[in-house]
Amino acid sequence: MARIRAVLRRSASGRAPLSAAQALRAGDLRIDRPARRMWLRDKEKQVTPRAFALLEFLMAHPDEVFSRDRLLQTVWGFDAIVTTRAVDHRIAELRRELGDDPGSPTWIETVQGMGYRFVHPVVRG
Repeated sequence: MARIRAVLRRSASGRAPLSAAQALRAGDLRIDRPARRMWLRDKEKQVTPRAFALLEFLMAHPDEVFSRDRLLQTVWGFDAIVTTRAVDHRIAELRRELGDDPGSPTWIETVQGMGYRFVHPVVRG
């Protein structure tokens, strides 16, 4: 149901989806997609390229739950030979850099038995 609402919300505005935006903002978090840079409270944060790609994907699809397998296929690619623990490691890296508490997440929520979702509202920007 949340996925249907998310699709309707994106299509109802008549604007391009978040996945087409050059920059995304979620509160104090901002990413510049072409430059592959991110800032939290105006301080630039450094993460691995794969962690950035994971954050970028999750921010472009807020409130949608993605399984580890789906994230591996989408972010790592079909030809990548990695385990689902690779997703967990990149999520942990993002949480460390963002200061996100998994027990009370501001940015990335673990949905037990399903995967992960970006929980903060996202806008172009």
